[in-house]
Amino acid sequence: FGHPLRACLHYPPAPMGPERAADPKKLKPAESFTSASTEFHARILTCTFIGQSVWCGEEDGTVAIRDLNTGREGKRLLKRPGAVVTEITQVGAEVWIAYSDGVLRVYSLQTMLMTKEFQQHHSAVLCMDTHEGTVFTGGADGMLYRWNPKTCEFLHEYKGHTGGVRCLMFAQVSKRDQNYGYTYMMSGSDDTTVRVWLVNEDPEDRDNGLCTQILYGHAKPVTAMCVLDDHLWSGDAGGTIKAWDLCTYKCLNTMNQHHSPLVSLIATEDNCVWSAARDGCILLWNGTSQAMIRCIASMAAELNVFRPLAITHQYQFWSCLTNGVVTSYKSQVAGSMFYAPRNLHKTSEPFAAYMEQLNATIARQKRELDEMQHKCDEMKTKLWLATMNDADDYDDDGGDP
Repeated sequence: FGHPLRACLHYPPAPMGPERAADPKKLKPAESFTSASTEFHARILTCTFIGQSVWCGEEDGTVAIRDLNTGREGKRLLKRPGAVVTEITQVGAEVWIAYSDGVLRVYSLQTMLMTKEFQQHHSAVLCMDTHEGTVFTGGADGMLYRWNPKTCEFLHEYKGHTGGVRCLMFAQVSKRDQNYGYTYMMSGSDDTTVRVWLVNEDPEDRDNGLCTQILYGHAKPVTAMCVLDDHLWSGDAGGTIKAWDLCTYKCLNTMNQHHSPLVSLIATEDNCVWSAARDGCILLWNGTSQAMIRCIASMAAELNVFRPLAITHQYQFWSCLTNGVVTSYKSQVAGSMFYAPRNLHKTSEPFAAYMEQLNATIARQKRELDEMQHKCDEMKTKLWLATMNDADDYDDDGGDP
């Protein structure tokens, strides 16, 4: 696979077949929808938006802290010999960094110095996320761990997967579900399954960590997931995307527009889902109908990372290619905005401000439309009166009415 970590992080493109949909690379990207504002070179394997900077795990094993808008490097953390960075996550005033040898490091955001180093996974940590003040990690050893960020001790282990765990996602249990009040954690694995776990703040709860469902249907390792309302979207190394009902656990739809491993699935506040594949194809989907809306980009090189980075009046994201080209995009369309999956159930202040401004704009446009309609009605009335007067004059002259 080229890079030493590629074998445990990525898969080669799925073979073409008659059952596959049309090649998305033949679709014309919507150039008016997004625009590339910045481009620079850096071989990035993973990145995370923290503060006003982007922490980037690069192929040489170091972590570069770069400016969000320009990509200019401000600081570089020392690398761990013989390992590369696989995941980076902010945990309060600290940053957790995971490595390909299973080691976890904790850095202080204030001093940029390492404060802790520890290990529980026997091989690469492939995914990491936070929920309710605790940290969750999934590894190539098939294990899932829940960590106390203060003591860096694991609180619970989740066993069941027979392959590496590549992606994690959290969702509040629906009111339609018998487990309402809990949180679901979904884990996608190399064993081609998605497992659904119950997560509770109380570690003594006997149901905490219980696997309630195993979702079967993917033929390749599950590499990406996102949650939109009560639906789970999962993508695999063959390019297939499936949408699941989190109450009935039934597969609602199967989408085959991609032809290579899914790198990322991202749900947005405007009821859309973005999918990015290894071959550089980025598609936009309707979250309700699961229909493809358009092809956003089709890139010339393979894609390592596709991440949302900033929530402003224009959202911004980075695409990081294997040839070292990193492109920063900004939206040109109001109403489409990325948000970080870990903030799925939290209110974003920037987004709230944006929605307030958007609602004010809609109200103003409605008033203008009402005024235009009123003027149009007045003109119709005047035209009707003028027509009636002309008819009366014609009748007075002896003509037919």
